[in-house]
Formats: sequence, structure tokens, C-alpha cells
Amino acid sequence: MEKKTAEFQAAATLKDNQIEVTASTEGTLLRDGYVFAPGAWTKNAQRSFSKDGAILVGHDWDDLPIGFPVSSRMEGSDLVSVAQFHTDEVAQRARTIAKERMEAGLSVSVSVGFMPAYEKDSYFGNGADLLSAAEGEGMDMSRFDTKAIRAYKYGVQLCREVAEWFEWSIVLVGRNQLAKARQVHDFSGESAHGLTLREHLEFSLGGIERAFAIERERQAKGRHISQEHRPTIAQIHLVTSQMLESFAQDDESALDTQTDSALEELRQRALMHRAAASLMR
Repeated sequence: MEKKTAEFQAAATLKDNQIEVTASTEGTLLRDGYVFAPGAWTKNAQRSFSKDGAILVGHDWDDLPIGFPVSSRMEGSDLVSVAQFHTDEVAQRARTIAKERMEAGLSVSVSVGFMPAYEKDSYFGNGADLLSAAEGEGMDMSRFDTKAIRAYKYGVQLCREVAEWFEWSIVLVGRNQLAKARQVHDFSGESAHGLTLREHLEFSLGGIERAFAIERERQAKGRHISQEHRPTIAQIHLVTSQMLESFAQDDESALDTQTDSALEELRQRALMHRAAASLMR
């Protein structure tokens, strides 16, 4: 599979922790002589991307995504994609860098990874020949940058249809020199890592549950927790008990809205966690 790229520019008003990119693709001559025909970005390609696509950095398919698509649409000749950054540190670092570059007046390019319908691609000796063929097929010539394409004296490729759209990436230099990022929205997370309290708790719980599952698998093979892991487990118990105590104190300060039995249950949980922590030390 050949991985093609085409660059976008960001635009419009965004929601929290999102970026919107506009593809200057259909009818535009890219630096290497590649041109997307009007209608090349089909609804099927957009739907599959919105369902399964990813946002990357530098087309690194071996690394984890930094974001996921929220929506995509055509606005005239522009392919518009709204994406949301993940809340992990790497993704938020990418968002921060993009925003800082734009605030400094620098450009931020993005580039798509896709697969064309190769059987529908055509190659021409120059831009004038491409335009002549497009006009002969009844394509909407107003959607082409005819001046730039006609002046191009080298080999060009016309993509009539995108078969699959896999991802778009933040890149340093794009093939489309007009592609410019316009806006990346801040993330109003409650921590330095861009995570809310709820997200921190959910991620922590997921990690602990996974660790417990691994330990069960180890026990089934006759292996047990080593001494080096016990301090970490004890610390988890300690922090958890402190949080439960804090929650109990919060509830205790609002006795008019809590029953005595509910408060007693919270106190009992805190005591149990403190006891478990002391046994692990």
C-alpha cells in the first residue's frame, strides 16, 4: 500500500481541546504535482475516517495516536476535519506546541495518510494536459487552480477518488504551501497533564485493575508479588485511604444531606484501607 499525503490548514471556531483542519485539496496543485479531482474525497472515505481514523505526528504509524476524529465534511473544495486531542501528556504536548507556534506567527501544517483508488488515477506529462483531460470528462473547472496547474511543466498525477482515508498528521513541512493552521483550542483540564480529576481517577483505576489481572495470571503460574512491588502497592492503599477520609470529611460537613448510615459506611471503608495499608508495609 502506498501512503499518499496532502496538507490541510486549520480554521473556524473550536470546542474544548479540539483542532479543526481544512483540506486545500480538490483542484489544488501540490508541491510534487499531485492533484485531487473534484469529488475525490467521497462520503464513504469520510465516514470510514470518522469511524476508525486517527490523528498522528509525522505519519508515525508505529506510535500511539495523539487524537481522534470528531467529524468531517466538504466545504466547497475544502475537506474539513474536526479532531480532538487525547488527554495524555504526549497529545497535550503536541497541542501546546501547535498553539505556541501559531501564537508566534508560525505555520502548522498537517498531512493525510490515505490510499487512492489506483485504477482511477491518471498521469500526465504536464499540468495543461491534466486540465484538458479534466475538462473533457466534464469536471467542474472552477474547482481547479487552473493558473498554477497550467503553468506546471512537469509530470502530474490526478487522483479521481480516495479509496480509504486512514489518518492525518501534524507535520513540519507540508506539500501544500498554502496550508496553514489557524486555531487550536485550549484544554481546560484541571492538572498539569491536561487531565480532569475524573479522568485521573478513571485512568488510575484502569491501571490498578490491569495490574491485578496480571498478578492473577502470575499466581496461576505459581509466581507471586516480589518485595520490590510491595511498597508501591502499600502506597496505593495509603493514598486511597487518604482520599476516602477526605470524602468522608466532606460528607460529614454536610450532615443535613447525608444519612448516618452512609457516613458510617465511608468511615468503615477508610478504616479498612488504612488497615490493609499497614499490613502491606
